Amino acid sequence: MNDYRKNITRTALKGLAALLIFIVAGTVLMIAAYCFPVSMIQKHTGESIDILENEYEYYGYAPRVSTSYPDHYTDALMLSMAAAPRTGSVIYDAMNCGPLFIPSFSYGETLMYIFGEGQIDEAFVGSYPRYWHGYLIWLKPMLTVMTYSEIRILAMCFQLALLFWALYELRKKDMRLVPGFFFAFLFLNPITTALSIQYASVYCITLIMTAIMLHFDLFTDEKCPWVLFGGGIAVAFFDFFTYPVVALGIPLIISVFLSSDQGLGRNIRKILTGSFAYFAGYAGMWGGKWITADLLIKSGTIRDAINEIFIDATGAEDKAVYTIPYVYRQILMHITHKSIVIIAFIFLAVLAFLLIRKKCRIKPDITAVLLLVISLYPFVWYAVVKQHSATMTRMEQRELAVTIMGIVSAVLICLKRDDIIG
Repeated sequence: MNDYRKNITRTALKGLAALLIFIVAGTVLMIAAYCFPVSMIQKHTGESIDILENEYEYYGYAPRVSTSYPDHYTDALMLSMAAAPRTGSVIYDAMNCGPLFIPSFSYGETLMYIFGEGQIDEAFVGSYPRYWHGYLIWLKPMLTVMTYSEIRILAMCFQLALLFWALYELRKKDMRLVPGFFFAFLFLNPITTALSIQYASVYCITLIMTAIMLHFDLFTDEKCPWVLFGGGIAVAFFDFFTYPVVALGIPLIISVFLSSDQGLGRNIRKILTGSFAYFAGYAGMWGGKWITADLLIKSGTIRDAINEIFIDATGAEDKAVYTIPYVYRQILMHITHKSIVIIAFIFLAVLAFLLIRKKCRIKPDITAVLLLVISLYPFVWYAVVKQHSATMTRMEQRELAVTIMGIVSAVLICLKRDDIIG
């Protein structure tokens, strides 16, 4: 018992030390990002406003299919932050992360006005210290040499390379993991993530976590929680608040699937420790920004963040109160389009063909139950962050990629015949 407590204490101290290192590193990286010359960033941002003029908030390349809508509203906010002029010391700017804005204008309208009309002097620099805004460490340097359109092209190439790498690593481990993973990332919609900076962070982090975990065999009981801990830190640093459960659920499904021969107890422990590790990294990194911002610029960020957490958890915003059933209905409304039904039907048809032709057989596997438990993670998340889930359904629906992969993987782990499927 004493050895167990010592191991837990040692692991917790290692995690805390790693978290502190990442908080310091994040602060240094943000300060470095704000050292880039703003003039070239503003030049290339100004050359990018035609995208906002043509697409902006309500553009979807497949209307009425919700995953086809890039989040140009938030992308405009990101561009506004990157292009904002220096307002004080570089430390203040890096912790404050203020966007350009004009009162009563949206961020996109602000950019279109100040760069289209040349009226940048009419804009103010706001304050947004609650997030790390880690995307600025690559967005600012890239905007010094290219436009938003060119960034999109590079993003598409980078994301496709990551997807192929992850699929290649999955194929080497167990072919049965590929269909669920592929369907999950189809649901996330690679076209949309290439067109939207906002949606790209969790998408890329999940792919990188998956590929690294598989390539270096880090899906074991001891190493998987550290991968998830690092993933939680990365999501908190780079992402706004989009679909963070995907970066936990998909690697966790893969890890449990590949450890199905290690027994029920060990896999339950892996799920619990992995989930705790992810959210410890996620919450710890977020809390690190609030504390750092308050210490360095006296921003009142901790008070603001606690207020936002209360709103999300209670589902109460102004006079509106969002209940859990209402949140679930709002989310599920977004996944009833015909393309999803057709893909599901094709999957079931292929499965039925294999069973009828006796190309494979079903052998129940207790690990399937654990995979189905993980597939419910998005619904737990929706119940916890009710307000955000109800009002940001286009964003939050993407958590259901975990549900898709969990269900498909649970079915396929019960299929046995090595020469056909694994």
